[in-house]
Amino acid sequence: MRALLAVFVFAAVTIAPGQDPEAGPMMPPPKELKALYFMKGEWDADLKMFEPGKPPLPFKGTVKTGDALRGMWIETRHDSDMGGMPMQGLQMTSYDPGKKKYMAYWFDSVGPGGLELWGSLKGQTLVLTSDRVEIPGMPGKHAFRATTSLKGAGKLLFRLEMNSGKGWHPMIEGTMTKK
Repeated sequence: MRALLAVFVFAAVTIAPGQDPEAGPMMPPPKELKALYFMKGEWDADLKMFEPGKPPLPFKGTVKTGDALRGMWIETRHDSDMGGMPMQGLQMTSYDPGKKKYMAYWFDSVGPGGLELWGSLKGQTLVLTSDRVEIPGMPGKHAFRATTSLKGAGKLLFRLEMNSGKGWHPMIEGTMTKK
């Protein structure tokens, strides 16, 4: 009986009145995420992939962006065919109030591991940059910079650049049109 009473008292003290005990502590989503809502929706992507010494390779894809994890993150899913190589990607984006920076984590079907990016929003342009990291099959370390910018009603510009120690060079660039 004492054990049951102790459990009841512990539950009554630790669970706030009116709070769903299954939900855990409720922290509101960072208000800065609302500034990224221009990225939400379903998009058709018309992109080009750049390789040194070769003409740009056009490819198409679809992008779906929406809220995730009770609005604490924005989830972006990317599907495309890059010259015969199907690729799926997942990006999770949020805001760190302590660092006062946007953060994102990118994962894709091209290889294991992920990429951590940090950055800022200026107007309706989000710029996220990674530290220099090793990429399997590519000698040296490389930094990546992803830019997403609103370019009119229902249009986004996307640019992914890489820096291998000799400045930024385009990797992927193009537009996304809202469906």
